[in-house]
Amino acid sequence: MESPVTRRYARALYEVAVKGGILDRVGQDVQLIGSTVDENPRILIALHNPEVPRNTKKAILAEIFGQKVDPLTLRFTQLLIDKGRASVLPSLQREFEKLADVAAGIVRARVQSAVALTPVQEGLLVKELAALTGKKVMLKTSVDPSIGGGAVVWIGDRVIDGSVAGYLKAMESSLAR
Repeated sequence: MESPVTRRYARALYEVAVKGGILDRVGQDVQLIGSTVDENPRILIALHNPEVPRNTKKAILAEIFGQKVDPLTLRFTQLLIDKGRASVLPSLQREFEKLADVAAGIVRARVQSAVALTPVQEGLLVKELAALTGKKVMLKTSVDPSIGGGAVVWIGDRVIDGSVAGYLKAMESSLAR
């Protein structure tokens, strides 16, 4: 769960991007920043280091992202440095995506199955989840043979466990009572 500070900054950036008509561009920028920071933890170490002056931190961000992101996004990252909120950067992407998804009527779901789903199975699952939620579903799939069979679906804060492992665990729990 994201912090209230992250949510506030993400909402502010989202609202400014919408007003400026550059939501898609800023969304891509936030994704780039999130993946870059995730892949290069040394960036965050430098940004969190109290011995590194703020101007140096801002120069680091300008060097890395200056030519790759919209000027609004770059100014936003530098504002985070000025406010001492560099800690927001790693989770900003997730919170920004949530806001964009809500506005677009999209829900993200993750499914883990014992074997890879066929395109037809994925399509049927997306259709069923869309009917369940009343929203457009963006599905991410993964394979985990250890669940024995079936699938587990995570959608929002909901878990639908249709796996053999889940069934056996429920049966064991029931028998233990």
